[in-house]
Amino acid sequence: MTWRWFNGSETATYTNWFLNQPDDRSYNGNSADCAYIMVLERRRSHEKNYYSGTWLDRACTIPMAYICEQPSLSFIEVGPGAIAGIIIAVLALCGAIIAALLFFRPQLYRHSRTRSVTK
Repeated sequence: MTWRWFNGSETATYTNWFLNQPDDRSYNGNSADCAYIMVLERRRSHEKNYYSGTWLDRACTIPMAYICEQPSLSFIEVGPGAIAGIIIAVLALCGAIIAALLFFRPQLYRHSRTRSVTK
């Protein structure tokens, strides 16, 4: 028996089948053509689930949780020139903020020192 990804693109090279698996046992007339990973918690702290993480075969008609294959993300390569450009832009922005604060400083100071008039 050859196991393939659902889309048929490649055969599985790594296996971790549970003892005597795959057995291609029939489930309500459906052959066991799909695989699943058994995940169980320990029942007692001193027991070890030696079969947790192993594979079993099942009929594809039995609802199970699943994983999906997606294309890998691609990242944009950033060279030294781009990093230098970002640094220059950040410094220019900081300089503009400092210049604005120095320019508006008298007005900001005057505004904070005015008293509110209450009747």
